[in-house]
Amino acid sequence: MSNSPFGLGGPKGMDPKVVQILQDAFKKGMEEPSDVETIAKIDQEPFYLNTVDYRAFVMRTVAEQRQVMEELRFKPE
Repeated sequence: MSNSPFGLGGPKGMDPKVVQILQDAFKKGMEEPSDVETIAKIDQEPFYLNTVDYRAFVMRTVAEQRQVMEELRFKPE
């Protein structure tokens, strides 16, 4: 199994109450049996992170990939 994380973004300064409503709705949706079944069919694992944790995950992933690219001496055209 593997993960292919996707995230949603909104405009900077969104009302925290709206962010919480959206977070709760997506988490609930990911727990629906049909969603769990679909994810399993494509050999994925559920991977939910709240806003704070997802941002930290993205920042960490970007830093890790930047380091890999530097080690490979990759230079974008």
